[in-house]
Amino acid sequence: MVSSTHVDVVQKVDDAHSLTEYERLLCRLYTTNLFNAKSNDLEQMNQLHEALGCLMDNLKVVHIAGSNGKGSTAVKIVNSLYLSNYSVGLFTSPHISSFRERIQINGVPVSEEQVATNLYEIFVIIDEKNIASTFFEIVTALALRIFTAEHVDVVVLETGLGGRLDATNIVKQPLLSVITSIGLEHTHILGDTLEKIASEKSGIIKECCPVLVGNNLPKLVMKQRAEKKKASAFYECTDVLAALTLLSAVLTEKPIPQQTILEGVKARPPCRFEEISVSTHKHLSVTAILDVAHNPQALEQLFTEIHFKYPGASARIVVGMSADKDIRKCSEIILNFVSDPSKVHLVESSNPRAASIVTILECNPALRDSHYQLSTASIGETESSVTIQIKRALDLASANDELLVVCGTFFIMSEARASLGINEPRDRQVVSNVTGDKNSKSNI
Repeated sequence: MVSSTHVDVVQKVDDAHSLTEYERLLCRLYTTNLFNAKSNDLEQMNQLHEALGCLMDNLKVVHIAGSNGKGSTAVKIVNSLYLSNYSVGLFTSPHISSFRERIQINGVPVSEEQVATNLYEIFVIIDEKNIASTFFEIVTALALRIFTAEHVDVVVLETGLGGRLDATNIVKQPLLSVITSIGLEHTHILGDTLEKIASEKSGIIKECCPVLVGNNLPKLVMKQRAEKKKASAFYECTDVLAALTLLSAVLTEKPIPQQTILEGVKARPPCRFEEISVSTHKHLSVTAILDVAHNPQALEQLFTEIHFKYPGASARIVVGMSADKDIRKCSEIILNFVSDPSKVHLVESSNPRAASIVTILECNPALRDSHYQLSTASIGETESSVTIQIKRALDLASANDELLVVCGTFFIMSEARASLGINEPRDRQVVSNVTGDKNSKSNI
């Protein structure tokens, strides 16, 4: 069932590209925010949650928020629980190459059939009850519906944006709340100071539930919020081992062995200091590092890690940025790392949240001496700026014995990985492109 507001968009794409049922439903999902505005409270999400049978109330949840590190923390917790013979659901965002990455069970993305079947049923309920749900609200509901149907033991739930008003915050009694770090991001939504952003993210703290916070955040604000909300305990630690130790104490029926924790935390999600070896057309090998460092704090950490692991190495950077990040500061950090703008390759994706190359150059004119493609019209539309610059950077990195570092927004990574020869499940670009133009409301 497809709402009349979405029919024209979906039908036009379907007529041109012969979509599968999974792809048709994704097209409707991706255009949802063109018609339904995000609410300023959780009323819409609560309405959808109730219409679906209050699925969250029957799940054991670990709830994770933070500016940086929440994805890696979530994966490490999932892996440790799985190695301890738990069935574990992971809800994460955004995805890199396939929408199905957002909803995983025991480290494996759910199937296209699972997405299509459950998403169709959710749309039926939305249309029957006239619920004006947004993209992220629907995806959250989809994850909960699948996790419930598959009878997972524990769900690791990552917030999309903020915490207090995030669609995932309908959870009432998490096993543990984790807040990894706080940085200046989404300031037009979350606030323009670290304290204001911390207040929003601390919205996931619940009464009678323990909370663990990381090192890079205003701890006094967090502690005050935990006391005000009557959290059962407040812990400070930079090590994900602490979260797993606390979980082991809660999951008394099947504790997590320390050796399993040590093994489990070795896991890393894609594009978090992901190192691969890439062969060029000249049969030479280039070491590439992919990392979704997309704000100043994350970029500083990425380059510190590169200096530590590859001391003295020269690097070439391919970077795409999001429009809602501190582009000026990010570009200054990048230029400080490579020294020479000619070692930087600027790219942009078609996602509405991506910063255009023109915007990046306006924020930091020093990057006018970098590599970029303002328009692909002269070479046709068969290759995106991401593909073009990856190929160019790969050749130059090979010729100059450089590391190739691909960093920035999630939204360039699928094309970058494809250009580097990584073979993985990948949704067709035509489906992802229906999110609309740069002025459309954003999806997380």
